[in-house]
Amino acid sequence: MVTHDPGPVNPEALFDGSGPDTICPITVENGDPDVIDPAGQVAAAGSALTARGWEATVLPVEDGHHLALARRHGFGITVHGWDGQWRLTLAGETPRFTE
Repeated sequence: MVTHDPGPVNPEALFDGSGPDTICPITVENGDPDVIDPAGQVAAAGSALTARGWEATVLPVEDGHHLALARRHGFGITVHGWDGQWRLTLAGETPRFTE
């Protein structure tokens, strides 16, 4: 379930060229809130993306931050999880628009 979706940052960038990038972070809740397993959730997200044709890499944990990066055809997804939390945050990135 999506629990936080503030919408795109710099939402007009893709339409009028006012900015080079648009970022769309969302927070999702999945699984059982009594089972906190950010390492497993981030790894599962990386596996799911790989199964769908993305090149995904789960990075080593750094200061309780679990991270997976995925790329496909210039698009990117970053999956964030943190120790002590059962929520994941995903951020998407689109390729730069060029005419």
